[in-house]
Amino acid sequence: DADPGIERWLAARWPPAEGNGPYLCNLGVLPARRRQGIGKALICACEEVALRWGYDAIHLHVNWQDAGAVALYRAMGYCALPAYDPAPWQVRWLGAPTTRYHVRLISGTGAAQLTS
Repeated sequence: DADPGIERWLAARWPPAEGNGPYLCNLGVLPARRRQGIGKALICACEEVALRWGYDAIHLHVNWQDAGAVALYRAMGYCALPAYDPAPWQVRWLGAPTTRYHVRLISGTGAAQLTS
């Protein structure tokens, strides 16, 4: 699923320096309110704030077993980067979270860097 351009863009910025960009975490919608566009609206609001603050990407982790969340982020243009997944043995033996790192470029500046 990972776009090579995004992987190049990320590699030039990894690991992120402290304060090097917005990280979306702990976003949730009540089960009774899901599939009504609330999650998408919240994510869009976060992206708008990040753009106003001058950032060109949003970073997040999502539980890869949460099909609804994975589908939402994919539909919104977030790219999964499995190279940053915890190793299977870490999940099984150490209880590491089953999360996958995602990134989305939200400005023309970041998107332009993908082609260079």
